[in-house]
Amino acid sequence: MKEIVFESNNKKQTKQIGKILAEELNNKRSLKSKKEALVVGLAGDLGSGKTTFVQGMAGGLGIKNKITSPTFVIMKKFRIKGTSSNKAFFDFFYHFDFYRLNSKKDFKIAGIESALREKRSLVAVEWPNRIKGFTPANFLKIEIIHKGLKKRSIKISFK
Repeated sequence: MKEIVFESNNKKQTKQIGKILAEELNNKRSLKSKKEALVVGLAGDLGSGKTTFVQGMAGGLGIKNKITSPTFVIMKKFRIKGTSSNKAFFDFFYHFDFYRLNSKKDFKIAGIESALREKRSLVAVEWPNRIKGFTPANFLKIEIIHKGLKKRSIKISFK
């Protein structure tokens, strides 16, 4: 497993790291051969910056909507349009929050299974560890660790 670690000194930097990651993922033409969505799992304590990172990802995909945590609605779905000069690889961006889920039954209700079948989708999941055994084939793990009041360590692990 490959791993890259970034240090962030504030929310702006955390968003920027998320933005750059999403831009890179959206430009990877080799992803076309995958049979299901690419899932980015975000782990970290409450207030570590998971939603801030996802806001950056959405910005990197050209999504203009205000991104808030879907803690109570569990899932939000956004269309990715691309630009005239840069065709987006992904068609949809899903943002899930598993914090309130407790079992595989909840997992099925949340709608993640249908999102995973959409091979041209990028799926961000906050709290993926809440569902035991949740590790889709195309899984990129992001772990955000508090290093002080505003500082964070952002570890990205690739399969």
